[in-house]
Amino acid sequence: MDSYNTNILRKLISPWNGDRGLIKELENFSNYLGWYPSDIIEDKNKNSITTGHLFVEHGLENSAVISFIQSKYLFTKLTEIDKLNLFSVSYNNLVDLHISIDRLNACGTHNRLGENNLIHFGSNEDERNLKSSTYSEALQERRIKPIYKTLDDTIIDTISFWKRIISSELDNTVNNEQLSSFFNSIIFLRAIEDYNYNLSPEVFTKNNLNRILESQRIEKYSNLILTFFEKYSIKDIPKDLIDFNNLKVFDKLNSKTLYQLFQDFYQNKYSHYEYDFSIISKHALSRLYEKYVSILEIKETEQLSFFSPVPEEKFNKNSGSYYTPQFIARFFTKYLEVNIKDVYSKNLTILEPAVGSGIFIRTFLERQIEASHKEGLDNNIFKNIIAVDKNQTACNAANLSLSLLHLVSYGELPTDKIQIINDDSLVFFNGAKYEESVDIVISNPPYIKYNSLDADTRKSLKKFLGELSFGKTDLYIAFIKIAIKTLKDGGYGCFVLPNTFLTTDSCQSIRKELFDICSIECIVDLSDNRQRIFEEAGVYPILLIFKKSKVKTNAIISKIQDNTGQAIHHVLNKDYIENDNFSVYEVDHSFFSGNKWFLLPPTELSLKNKISKNPNIKDFFDVRTGFASGHVDAFILSKNQIPKGEESIYVPYLEDRKMNSYSSRREVEEYFFYPFINDSKISEEELQNNYPKTFKHLKKFESELSKRNEVKKGNIRWWMPNRPRSPKFMLVPKILTPHLIFTPKFNIDIEGKFAISRSPFLVLKKEYNNTDLLYYFTGILNSTVCLWYLISHAPKYQNGFAMLEPTYIKGLPIPSPFQEDTNKRKLVQDVLNLVKKRIISNEFESLELEKQIDSTVAELYNLTATEKSFLNI
Repeated sequence: MDSYNTNILRKLISPWNGDRGLIKELENFSNYLGWYPSDIIEDKNKNSITTGHLFVEHGLENSAVISFIQSKYLFTKLTEIDKLNLFSVSYNNLVDLHISIDRLNACGTHNRLGENNLIHFGSNEDERNLKSSTYSEALQERRIKPIYKTLDDTIIDTISFWKRIISSELDNTVNNEQLSSFFNSIIFLRAIEDYNYNLSPEVFTKNNLNRILESQRIEKYSNLILTFFEKYSIKDIPKDLIDFNNLKVFDKLNSKTLYQLFQDFYQNKYSHYEYDFSIISKHALSRLYEKYVSILEIKETEQLSFFSPVPEEKFNKNSGSYYTPQFIARFFTKYLEVNIKDVYSKNLTILEPAVGSGIFIRTFLERQIEASHKEGLDNNIFKNIIAVDKNQTACNAANLSLSLLHLVSYGELPTDKIQIINDDSLVFFNGAKYEESVDIVISNPPYIKYNSLDADTRKSLKKFLGELSFGKTDLYIAFIKIAIKTLKDGGYGCFVLPNTFLTTDSCQSIRKELFDICSIECIVDLSDNRQRIFEEAGVYPILLIFKKSKVKTNAIISKIQDNTGQAIHHVLNKDYIENDNFSVYEVDHSFFSGNKWFLLPPTELSLKNKISKNPNIKDFFDVRTGFASGHVDAFILSKNQIPKGEESIYVPYLEDRKMNSYSSRREVEEYFFYPFINDSKISEEELQNNYPKTFKHLKKFESELSKRNEVKKGNIRWWMPNRPRSPKFMLVPKILTPHLIFTPKFNIDIEGKFAISRSPFLVLKKEYNNTDLLYYFTGILNSTVCLWYLISHAPKYQNGFAMLEPTYIKGLPIPSPFQEDTNKRKLVQDVLNLVKKRIISNEFESLELEKQIDSTVAELYNLTATEKSFLNI
């Protein structure tokens, strides 16, 4: 290590004495070693073994805490208690890797591994022992199996446990909002306690909640709160954080229960670290609350008991809200920092219209405070916040999180109320309020599909969107309109959206609105990411950043499969790159003028353009969808359930999961009630007289069947399937496919005998009535080329499946079977012959035949050797 860096290390293990110049040197030193500083904390405690801590990120998440050990200590000589206190800094910040640097060595440890936690050790004179790449490699080489839970999981598990115990003790008379207020108040009190202790350990003590409970024999929780505030000389109790009306019910808890509960908020029963809520309040609280979305459900039971039942907990997926990874919030913040000049010196107004835990606003404020190192920064920045959420619990969580950030940053709670509004954003922003008054809108809006919305919300949504409403509009689209409406000229919108936003028809109007009024600045596509971003949801996200501006600029696009952190840093630096893990490239604003936004890196875009020179499949086929029964048990029967003598009104039903590539199954297990004879729909009288056993079977479901909307509207009789499809429409020679695919499973129903449900199928147009063409097109559709094209254009579904809607199949470019070139005509015949062989082949033969089909189809598309290699053909 050169003398410059050695000199910095000497300074860092000596008391910093408020040297701000050293802070700047430390940032440069960190960047040189491959770390990205996110926070620097000077340790002013006289009795501490450290001089300070550096929070560093790699991939926009806090990936390590680097602690500088005072020159009179060595890490290897520290007591176990000292090490526990040291590692608690990283643990309480949701960071696993802790690097301790003393006058001789650098020691990397994983704080959730227990005793055997050493990851890397080496002399600090060798800069390799300080580089981020060294620790990244060390963590990969060692198969980490943590024995302790993460901080957020421990607190959530603790809260979950006590929610159920308390609810049971209070005879299930307590609601979720009251419980939320209760636990928010405990976290608030603990944060005040730990903050004051860390500031003045010689004046303040810990464990005060239980000390007060024991020494003063307080029986009511509300009285304990008042006594606690007296101890810390807090006269003005913030009503937004301590809601005594909601807390009254907990006055009924006995002191023993309270004592045991408080103890679990001092001592972590899932690891050997103590909680430090002042540290949690600095970096981890918003991430903790992102997981704090559970609701209590009292499960009914007939079991007799002398005790109240313990309620079970479930996650409220219908809220459409999911845990937002910290790296996304940091990416948005960093992007704004890079693209808005002097962003932190301006009084910018920031709006989060579905605030949840407030992770976006909080991350922005954290960075604003960190960037200026608390020098000359007016805490009025908290007045520039507008946050709205229809969930009161979310508002309470955001308010607590931001208030505690204010406390640990400025040494006091905010004197003015933080503007967090409990309201429905569709109602709140419906008028002219806040129109063109906001600098930044940032949001992970609720992902609730149109079909899951209640009638009032649908009506409100359509009214709010007005001309931007198109078809079955999902709720999140309204939040994009809120941004367009409220942003000033030059303001930025930052959104986490499902990848379906790019191509679905219901988003077409809002995409055009963005194109017309805004400049699309950046899209990061995480839908193919190998690490699931939203574990609880079948949502594949993109990150969209736009600027409200008449001046249009080029947009940065990134598609990321892996190495997310590295890719995002390339995005921020505008480094254009393409490799196996990610791509970063630029497109002109005109790229977004089309009806759909297909994001493809240069190599794939070139391939798409070549493939697109072929005619579309809609030129040869009608693409249709199968029947909709409306009641599976009533209309779909197993073969042995079909009444004897009544087989003529049942047809073989081929469900998606039973479909195979190339050939349809010859035998099926289930049949569909099909009310047609000789292409004519039967009457109820015919059904009753000629098929009495079937009628009797349907009668059992009459009550349920009559409640269907199609019946109420008078479109069908109660005994009919919702949409049976006529034989001329469905029972014809066709190509079938499952609705969801991971690999291609296009198959031929050459006899036209199978009925399918909702899935798309392809029927040759009348002018191409030649069954040989079905074999040819089946080979093309099952090829790697077509699979790549479909996967690139179709929306993602749960577990990585592509959803094949007719609109995407219709636009699939496909080589015409009617080729003028002699060589191409031979290739067409080769495909046809190979498919016929594949249909009758055994499993061993089929693999080789499919390779031959793939190769032949690639030639029909005129693919080069490079393009074939890209597709692994």
